[in-house]
Amino acid sequence: FPGSHHVKLKHSKQCKFNKTAVFYSCFIKFTGRYMLGIILIILFPAIVFCWGGPEHEAITSAAVRILDPQTAAFFGVGLYKLVKMFCKLPDMNWQNYGSCIKKNNNCEILPDTRRDWNISYYCEFDELTGKGSYFLHGPEIGNRLLSMPDERSTISFEKKLFGHTGVHFFLKKACTALDKADLYSSHRYIGIALHYLEDSTPPPHTLGIEGGSNPLHHAMEKINNPARITAGNYKPEKIAGTVKELCRKAAQIAADNAREAQNIARQSRELVESGKINEAEMLSLRCAEISARAAADILFTVAELYKKRKFKVKAGKGNLVKNPSLALDSDYDGLPDNWVREWTDTRECWEMHRYDRVSMHSGRACLKMFNTSAAGVSWRTNWDSAIIHFPGKNYSFSGWVRTEGATGENIAGVRCMDDKMNCIKVFFTENYIGTEKWKKFSLNFKPPAETAELLLYVSSKNNQGSVLFDDFLLHYQ
Repeated sequence: FPGSHHVKLKHSKQCKFNKTAVFYSCFIKFTGRYMLGIILIILFPAIVFCWGGPEHEAITSAAVRILDPQTAAFFGVGLYKLVKMFCKLPDMNWQNYGSCIKKNNNCEILPDTRRDWNISYYCEFDELTGKGSYFLHGPEIGNRLLSMPDERSTISFEKKLFGHTGVHFFLKKACTALDKADLYSSHRYIGIALHYLEDSTPPPHTLGIEGGSNPLHHAMEKINNPARITAGNYKPEKIAGTVKELCRKAAQIAADNAREAQNIARQSRELVESGKINEAEMLSLRCAEISARAAADILFTVAELYKKRKFKVKAGKGNLVKNPSLALDSDYDGLPDNWVREWTDTRECWEMHRYDRVSMHSGRACLKMFNTSAAGVSWRTNWDSAIIHFPGKNYSFSGWVRTEGATGENIAGVRCMDDKMNCIKVFFTENYIGTEKWKKFSLNFKPPAETAELLLYVSSKNNQGSVLFDDFLLHYQ
C-alpha cells in the first residue's frame, strides 16, 4: 500500500496494513465469498468524512444501501470498491501524486494513488503528458459563471466537456465494457460516471462561486457529518430501456439536478451570509440526497439492462506478472508501467527508489532501492495489475536479485489480499545482503482460502548499500 510496508513475519503468520489505503475492485467472487460480500454491501454504513472524496463515498454509499438484493448481486462485492475508490477517481487524477509535497510546514510524500490505480487511463486524461480530454468538475450552469483558470479548462469549456457530458461519456464506456464482459473496467467507468453525476449538486458549484480560500464556498458545501447523507425512502427506478437511452437520460438527469440544486443554493447562500450555518448545512444534505437517488437509478438501470448476461473470467496463463522485465514506460514518466513506489514513512522524502536502466539483468531496466531508511521502502505491482486468485491454485514466484554492499533487510514477496483489501498473509524470500552478482530467487506458496488477489513486492530497509530486482515470474504450479 502507498505509505505502508511489509511486516516481517513467518509464512504462517498474518499481517495487517494501513487501512486508510485505497481499495481495489475484485470482481471474481465464488458462491460463499460472493454472498458474504452482498450482505456486507446491504449493511454498508455511511462514510464519515467531509465533502470531496469522502463525500462522494457518502453519496455513493447512500445509493448502494437502497438497492435491492438482486441489483446488489449483479455488481457483487464490486459495490464496496465502487464506494471506497471508483467514485473518487477523477479527484485523484493529478501529477503531484507520488511526489514530495508541503504538509503542515513539512515535506511529505503524497502516495502515488494515480499510478497505483491507473487513473489517468480510465479518466482518459493524463496531466503528465497532456493527452486526452479533461471534463470540468461541476455543472455547466455553474462553470459558465466562472472565469476559466487555465488553457486546459478553456479548451474543455469550448468543447462542452461539462459534468453531465462526462456522465454520458463514461456511462457509455461502462456499458461498452459490459458488452465485452469486462467487469473489471466497467466498475471503474461507472464510478467515474457517478462522480460527475454527484458533482452536479454541490451548492456553491451550481452558482459558480469561486473556491480556493473563499469561506463562502466552503460554508455552503460543508457537511460536518456525512453519515447524515441518505437517499431517504426512495426506491430506485429503471430510467431507460436501452444503453443509448440510459446515457442520454443520465446526462439529462445530471443537468436537471444541477438546476434543482441551484435553486436550493440560492437559499443556502442567504443563510450562510446571515450566519445560519446549521440551516445551510441542511440544504447541502438535500443536494447530496438528490445525487444519491440519481446514482441509485443509474446502478439499478445498468443491472436491469445486463442482468441476463453471464460474466465469467478465466484464469490467466503463463507469466501472470504484467511488465515483468520492467521494459515498459508508456507515458515516459521515468517509472515502470504496472509498478508503484511505496514509503513506510511518507515523511522520509529523500530518493530511495530508482528505475535503473544501467544495471539490469536483462532487457531495458530493473528496480533499485538504495540508502534506505530504517522504516524502509518498496516497489509493488499496482492495484490495477493485481493478480486475481482462483481458489485452490498454488503458485511459484521467482525473479533475479543483485546486491551492492547491501545491509539491513532486502527481500521479495507476495501479499495475499482479501475482498476488503486487507492483507491476510505474506510470503517472502530470504534476506539478501553483501555484494553478489545477479542470482535467481524463488518462492512457492499456497494462498489462504480467503485470498481474493495477489500483490508482488520487493522491499529494502536500513540498507546502506543497494539492492536490485528484475525479471519477475509468477505462474501456477
